[in-house]
Amino acid sequence: NSRGQVVGASNLAGDQTSHPFLWERGVLTDIGTFGGSNGVALRISDSGLAVGTADFPGDFVHHAFVWKNGVMTDVGVVDGDLCTNGRTINSRGLAVGSSTNCMGVVQHMFLWQDGAIHNLSDLIFPRSEIQVIDALDINDQGEIAALGVLPNGDEHAVLLDRKSTR
Repeated sequence: NSRGQVVGASNLAGDQTSHPFLWERGVLTDIGTFGGSNGVALRISDSGLAVGTADFPGDFVHHAFVWKNGVMTDVGVVDGDLCTNGRTINSRGLAVGSSTNCMGVVQHMFLWQDGAIHNLSDLIFPRSEIQVIDALDINDQGEIAALGVLPNGDEHAVLLDRKSTR
């Protein structure tokens, strides 16, 4: 980010597990997991908010997290799904990512705001047949760059506005 902070994943002793980290001013901070073995931090906003994914005990279930000032918050899942993966976050704490069956099959894309998770397809105009299949980024105004697909398989760039969830 513009403050010189970097996030990612670092292997731990023995290279069998990896944890999300924050690097700032020469200091590497282990962000941790939800009790499982692995995790990764994928993006950090200019305000210092990080987003990523971390395992729970047993290493099968993983959830997206938002990390701020040493506190990791579980984003949760979209109804009917088991796992989430955080992708990106803006400086206001709005995060987007995927909600899955924990076996790599993406079932929904999500927006996390004000402590609640929302299915991004719910932001599409009600009579539209398009379904959101990927969320690429979110800016500080809450506009989400996404990819959608029509029933005939045609893919389209989609611009969503998080204000539709209020």
